[in-house]
Amino acid sequence: MFRNMVAIPFLCAILFGCIGPPVGSLVISIPDALAQSPDPAGTIGLTAFFSYLYGYIPAFCTGLLAGLILPRVRPSIFIALCGLLGFVLAFGFAATWRLGNPFAYIPFWNIIIRMALPGLLGGSICGLLTSVCFGATRKPRAQGNLPN
Repeated sequence: MFRNMVAIPFLCAILFGCIGPPVGSLVISIPDALAQSPDPAGTIGLTAFFSYLYGYIPAFCTGLLAGLILPRVRPSIFIALCGLLGFVLAFGFAATWRLGNPFAYIPFWNIIIRMALPGLLGGSICGLLTSVCFGATRKPRAQGNLPN
């Protein structure tokens, strides 16, 4: 009981928080860095480092919620739900930051592309890792009284 209610959600939250922000932001920033930057390796490294600034809180919350639903759903549905949770939480965090900062003019489409899509990608990839690492905790459904 303790493992399903406390340990797995906490471990998932740490996994999502540590891996999710750089994975999600690198998928979006690598094409920009290769096309526009004179030093692509430095740009990619800085992007991975600074992805925790905006991405850690939504990724941690996504991992916490994902750890709670992990024992209850199939792995394929779990990966899709992790991506959806990552998208919604990253979008909500970015939109809240935009509304709270009157000096920042960020177009709506830029929030979706630059902040919510990395949440979707990072959530899906971390959901795949989590289902591989902790997926064995799901109990099989009872089949009834079937003869041996």
